[in-house]
Amino acid sequence: MRSYLTHSTSFVTSILTAFVLLGLADLFLTWAIIAPGGDMAMESNPLARLVYTLSGWPGLTAFKLSLMLLIGLAVLVVTRHRPRVGELVLTFGCGTQAAVVMSSAFLWCSLEQRD
Repeated sequence: MRSYLTHSTSFVTSILTAFVLLGLADLFLTWAIIAPGGDMAMESNPLARLVYTLSGWPGLTAFKLSLMLLIGLAVLVVTRHRPRVGELVLTFGCGTQAAVVMSSAFLWCSLEQRD
């Protein structure tokens, strides 16, 4: 049992790091796509779009970073009590975040080719 918990802790730390890095990549790509002209693309998340409309980049940055922090803390709480469930939730979150980052990267490349 002890070896599983040690393995689980290092796995959760690794996957949580990946989740944060993917979140930062999402923030960068969002900026790279929207900032140059602002009229060729928009934030696809309606809540994030509203935050961006109301408070610009500082608000959107705070929103995305706060969401990452909230999700990370929630997963750590779940992992403390149910390690396997926390691992699965975090793995799903990384997969979802990776899909968003890949989609944004493809969009950014296609917009760059137009210029």
